[in-house]
Formats: sequence, C-alpha cells, structure tokens
Amino acid sequence: MDLAVLLILGFHTFARAGELFQAKAGNFVLGQRSGTWTLPLSKSGQRQGVTESILLTDPFVLVLLRNFVKDLAPGDSLSLVSGGTQRKRLNDLLLGLKISFPFRWYSVRRGGATHAYRTSNNIAAICVKGRWSSVKTARIYISDAVAQLTELKLSDSQLRKLRHLATKCRPSFEAAVV
Repeated sequence: MDLAVLLILGFHTFARAGELFQAKAGNFVLGQRSGTWTLPLSKSGQRQGVTESILLTDPFVLVLLRNFVKDLAPGDSLSLVSGGTQRKRLNDLLLGLKISFPFRWYSVRRGGATHAYRTSNNIAAICVKGRWSSVKTARIYISDAVAQLTELKLSDSQLRKLRHLATKCRPSFEAAVV
C-alpha cells in the first residue's frame, strides 16, 4: 500500500524520490478540499535555507492520504521500508507488468509534471508546483519526458493491466486515450 501511496503522491506533487521516502505523517495537514505537505528537507529548500511546502488539491489524493495516515503517529514515515527497498518494489512492479522501459522514481516526478503541462499548458504553474527556479530547467525536463513517451510502446495486454490497476486504485478513473 505504501508503494501505491508514494507513486500517487509523487505524480500529483512532482515530488523527488528522497522527499517521498522521507515523508512523515506529521508533514501533512489535510483539509476537506485542500491540504499541505511540508517538506523540511527538500533539495531546493536546503539550498535556499527555507522550508518548502506543496499544496494538495486533488480530492482523490486527499482522501487517499487521510485514510493512509489516520493510524500513523506524526513521526511515522509514509514509506514502510527503506528507499532501496522502494526502488526494488518499483522494479518488481514494472517486471510484473512486463514493462522494460527504464522507469525510476524520478520518472514519477517527471511524468506528473509532463502530464500537468500537457493538460494545462501552464509552465509557470508547473515550475511553482515542481519547485523549479528556472522555466528553462522545467522545459528541458518536460521536453525530454515527451520525447521518451514516443519511445514507450505498450501492448494491448499491458494497457489492459494498467487500466485495471488504475480502476482498482481509483474507481472513477477514465481510461481516456492520450
């Protein structure tokens, strides 16, 4: 369950792998319509000497997090295992889906940002949410991901499995053709 929560949270927030693996229940303030994730040890926050936070706006993500953290103490980690084990879990998931494309945890950040850009075409909002200080850096990130999308070929069987997992995770998932 923690793997699924981290994947969904990372995609929604464009979080870095280390931020996901270090997230603690007490870092989240979850309201009914929005929430906040405080990142005490973010990469850019450490460089600038500030504590960063990410606004959570997706109702599904809010419910998912609320349900996941309800029995956790504030100091409990969202990841129930080490970062290395989470990396292995992601690799095992990809193997189970017979996806040989080189996805890594940073792919979740890049995929979320790319999806958001493709649906909104708002690079400024992507930069703010992803905490990129430079539009140029974000564009490189997104352009590279779009280029890699053209290389990704999934069989009908793989697409069915992915749609099944998406629907199981989020019953309201609509398998729109992208």
